[in-house]
Amino acid sequence: MKKVAMIISMLVTLIHYGCNKMDSTYKDFLKDGPVIYAQKLDSVKVYPGRNRVLITWLPIRDPRVSKLRISWMGQPEPKELAITSAKDTSALIEGLPEGNYVFDFYTADDAGNRSIKTEALGIAYDTLYERGLTLRGISTMNRNGSTVNISFRSVLGVEAYHHQEVTYSSVTNGQLKTVEVGGGQSELMISDFSGTGFTHRSVYKPQPLSPDLFYSPSAQVAIVSR
Repeated sequence: MKKVAMIISMLVTLIHYGCNKMDSTYKDFLKDGPVIYAQKLDSVKVYPGRNRVLITWLPIRDPRVSKLRISWMGQPEPKELAITSAKDTSALIEGLPEGNYVFDFYTADDAGNRSIKTEALGIAYDTLYERGLTLRGISTMNRNGSTVNISFRSVLGVEAYHHQEVTYSSVTNGQLKTVEVGGGQSELMISDFSGTGFTHRSVYKPQPLSPDLFYSPSAQVAIVSR
């Protein structure tokens, strides 16, 4: 019986020693108080533009958050934005060389607490992207006096195609006019055409919320009256 009592006493002593040591470890770890995190960005999306990107996120509901820091490779200092309300849900990052980027996001409050990192991939476009854009073809065209009818080829499946621009001289003082043909359209009728030809180019928008448009090479097309 005495042996059992001694064993129990030794176990209690060991458990007490272990708990004291653990408490000491956590006291050192939490000596500055509990770690407080600000709300991190949620559902971040990056839309490509010309040497820039548009970044959007869901509204920040944490009232303590007062700033957002954005960093990426090649940027010596993070870009800091003020967050004043839940309506602050977008930012433009300008001056980016064409290429791919990894953006890191941290929110922070005035007490210095910051969020866990949010990461998002993005791309900025410029002339390299634009050189790869193709001109929408013309299938038929005819002219009768000042009326011109143009049929464009289908752009079904052409990624990021937005619309066609057609520039011509008007019978009104010969002024230049530009009209647009939407991606879902193939027919254009001009009723005030003058001159011997027109120019056209294809316009692309990489994503619906992209901040910029991109253009294919222009083409000069000659057309005569019947």
